[in-house]
Amino acid sequence: MKENSSTCRYHSECRKPIVNKNKIERLRKKSRTDSPVCAPRGPGRPSSAVGSVRPKRSKTIPKEQVCLFSNCDFCPKNDSEPLHRDLTDSMGKTLLQIKQKTPDDHVRVSVADLEEPGDASALEKHYHRTCLRSAQRISTRTDHSNVPLIRSVCDAQLVLAIQTP
Repeated sequence: MKENSSTCRYHSECRKPIVNKNKIERLRKKSRTDSPVCAPRGPGRPSSAVGSVRPKRSKTIPKEQVCLFSNCDFCPKNDSEPLHRDLTDSMGKTLLQIKQKTPDDHVRVSVADLEEPGDASALEKHYHRTCLRSAQRISTRTDHSNVPLIRSVCDAQLVLAIQTP
């Protein structure tokens, strides 16, 4: 992921289809015909004397591959299971659902920086599949605090059903 001076983050793979030579050339031709002030330039890169201050591009270093749920108790801290990288918005939606529904603070902290479905793939998040399943189970766990009340109501219904002929 690259970061420029206005703190806009992007992957070079994502940028390539959007900003390619053909599109740039079409925009240059369009701006030349629309504006009489712009003088056509010759082929090649513009010289540094023109005054264009363009930041140098640098290679980005991939983020460290760590499980998203590494701070949780259920995450195996060893390399027994391969890490999977989040590449889709549907997985991002799954992680956002976990964030909204989980009662576990450790899981909530793990996904706290995700706001949109595409954030997990843009931030290069990795996960173990077992960790993801564990986080999903925790977030879908139902509250069983009313079990004695429900059981007594069911018992009363059963007694009524048996007593009435």
